Amino acid sequence: MVGSEKFPLPFVINSPLFNPDDSRSHVFLNLSPDHGFNKKVNLNRALFENAIDLFTQLLDAVSKLNWENLHYLAKSDLPKDVEEDWYKDLIQKKIRKIF
Repeated sequence: MVGSEKFPLPFVINSPLFNPDDSRSHVFLNLSPDHGFNKKVNLNRALFENAIDLFTQLLDAVSKLNWENLHYLAKSDLPKDVEEDWYKDLIQKKIRKIF
């Protein structure tokens, strides 16, 4: 997806189920007063949250294989234009807990 290289995650999330904007420059992650729209947002958020679980499994596997420089996979800055509370609580804290 266009612009995803700027999203501060140490891995790529790919899913045909994402609901991107028309220009495919980002996925919707912020809730809206439009409850119909929030179904798309909640699906996108669920995909991100599931990706964290998969990332945990990956880290468990590579740590058993004694991979070096795993600290490079710890990057988890706050993205711009994403609800900070949701991202911190359900994405960033989980990544940091792994390390």
